[in-house]
Amino acid sequence: MPVSGVTSSESSTAITSAAKSQILGKDDFFKLLITELKYQDPLEPMKDREFIAQMASFSSLEQMYNMNTNLQSLSTALNSYVSTLSSNLSWQEALALLGQEIEFETAAGTACGRVESIVLKDGVPYLTVNGEQVSLAQVTSVHWSSNSDEATTAPASTGSSQDGTEEDEAQ
Repeated sequence: MPVSGVTSSESSTAITSAAKSQILGKDDFFKLLITELKYQDPLEPMKDREFIAQMASFSSLEQMYNMNTNLQSLSTALNSYVSTLSSNLSWQEALALLGQEIEFETAAGTACGRVESIVLKDGVPYLTVNGEQVSLAQVTSVHWSSNSDEATTAPASTGSSQDGTEEDEAQ
């Protein structure tokens, strides 16, 4: 027995909300399922297996949707973390160059000078060399200078001296 088209407020609401977002959500699915159950042919009701299969499909779909939402949140958090980490690494690289003699590229060619200070502009560290702001990307070489030429000894608690021999604790 053919069933003619049925108009109901639930199905029109589901169709209207689906048209707005172009994606059927779980609320739309439930509205359609309820409408289908309301207007099904009483002589041929939905079989239990079909109903269970639809519910299993919906459950899988909802789990995938939730997983996608969680992955998007994780991706956003990870991008924020990587950005912060990158900024911190750049800052540490700049601090390591403080007081060092560097060579860097300029519009006129290559220049050199001692890193006098570090300034932060828009979260990016810039080296101040000869009064000029230099980004880390412009640095072509670093001439490390040692401020201390004196030899150092290991702390007494380690049990070793600078030359690597064991100290005799019995003495």
